[in-house]
Amino acid sequence: MVERLKPLRGEGAKLLKLVIESQDLPTLEQALELGAALGQPAEGLLDGVEVNGAGELVLSSRFRGTQATQPLLDALLIHQLSLALDGTIEEALRRAVRRLDMSCRALPHLRGFDSLESLAITLLPGTEWADLSHWGPLPALRTLTLTAAGTQDQPVSLTSLTGLQAPSLECVRLRQLCLT
Repeated sequence: MVERLKPLRGEGAKLLKLVIESQDLPTLEQALELGAALGQPAEGLLDGVEVNGAGELVLSSRFRGTQATQPLLDALLIHQLSLALDGTIEEALRRAVRRLDMSCRALPHLRGFDSLESLAITLLPGTEWADLSHWGPLPALRTLTLTAAGTQDQPVSLTSLTGLQAPSLECVRLRQLCLT
């Protein structure tokens, strides 16, 4: 079956273009801040995104990219889902997510992912996170895996797990990552 999405227009098209063309972390963060300024997901941007029976996101063609662009698209997708207003289709989609596995450089905003049970994040070279304060409560989170994929020239750092609100957490795996 061929996926046919309506052409993206307006703020959604601008936001997607900014994210895909961002060459550095400050530009990506600026694009995500622009998305947050809208106060809700950009119209049509999340069309075609679904959650399968295992609770994993099934990406639309808008959110499938190359090895270089996929982490940027993942950050935008999670950020947009976090902005979903109560009672919307996007909010129902976010609440259905039980498993996330992603690579990123920018700290993802994880708000409203109340059913998320398993979270695995690969921190890409050059990632510097002070803590996890951008995350909202994750009441169902049982497993958290953070993997560093840094290099000698571009190390990865995470100062602390401060901000992690996960009362059901049973297992934390830190791979090649030391808290400082």
